Amino acid sequence: MRRIPAVLAIFVLVVASTGLSLFWAAPANATSPYTTERSGYNGRCLDADLNTMGTNGGKVQLWDCNGQPQQSWTPLRDATIRSANARCLDADLNRIGFNGVKVQLWDCNGQPQQRWFLQEDGSIRSGYNGRCLDADLATLGANGTKIQLWDCNGQIQQKWTTE
Repeated sequence: MRRIPAVLAIFVLVVASTGLSLFWAAPANATSPYTTERSGYNGRCLDADLNTMGTNGGKVQLWDCNGQPQQSWTPLRDATIRSANARCLDADLNRIGFNGVKVQLWDCNGQPQQRWFLQEDGSIRSGYNGRCLDADLATLGANGTKIQLWDCNGQIQQKWTTE
């Protein structure tokens, strides 16, 4: 019986002298939890409009990439994509059954219109209806391009690159 406590004491000593320091050490290549979502069409970034990002219904748009917090997004395990101010990417329920529904910022509530799934082809699908996150072709050439849901069609305005 004395042998078990001695082995246990040695194990605890080894873990205490090496294992804990490794456990608590930060990784040498620690990275930010934020990502940038770039449009496959023109390389502009998914952007939360500075004038409205603090309110429910805040505008989500494409804008020239600038590295600012309004272009920082965190995809989480619950399938939400959160802005730097912790609001969720959300499809407007008032028109969710139609192409062209507005994608906006909203307080996170765990509902399906706030769930998003990245596909192998680079598209991002809504957890509510399977439609794709889409940059509006009518305004695609300029900053402020509307982000909407549209039937998935494989076109470049529905492709996204996560960085």
